[in-house]
Amino acid sequence: MLYEAVADNPSNTDKPQIIGKLILIGRTYSASVERRKTQGHVKDERQALEVIIAAAEAIAASKCASLLGSIALNDKLTNERLPEAVAIHQELCQALATANNRENSSLASKYLHFHRPDFFPIVDSYVREGWSWVMDELGKSYRGWQVFGRVGRYNDWCVRVLELRALMEKSLRHTVSLRQVDNYLLSIMSLDGQGGWGLPRLPG
Repeated sequence: MLYEAVADNPSNTDKPQIIGKLILIGRTYSASVERRKTQGHVKDERQALEVIIAAAEAIAASKCASLLGSIALNDKLTNERLPEAVAIHQELCQALATANNRENSSLASKYLHFHRPDFFPIVDSYVREGWSWVMDELGKSYRGWQVFGRVGRYNDWCVRVLELRALMEKSLRHTVSLRQVDNYLLSIMSLDGQGGWGLPRLPG
């Protein structure tokens, strides 16, 4: 549904379209832009919709639309193109921060993912923890997993996702999308039959 909604409303300069996407994606993923951080003892008295409108205006005035325009709908993220993904993610985070004074890394990754599904990996606490469990199972380092959700660490997170995607493709012997990587990591957080946390294994 979200992929279709964004495909039908692709503009990042048209404020009504941006508002709709922020509400749909933010509420679906519990990463709403209206969650704001107060500055000192000054209480933010704005209504939620005012914050969303402010965020939409900031996005429309940013470079997000032009930067996204340089990426085709079916472009696949590679190590060579990581700087593009990081630059757009940072631009969007800065625009969102003008409205709510937060980092917004998770919301930005999700918002961008639904515009370019195979170019922007989603980052949040669930997939980061799932990834750490996979690395632990493989006997590899998962150092830093708790801070990969910060704006300045999005590049590091993308590198880890690309490495996992390559591992999955090698094991499964077919191409794997970023959405499939995300689904795999989320599936790790499901309960197994013994009431504990289950770790699905890669075939092979």
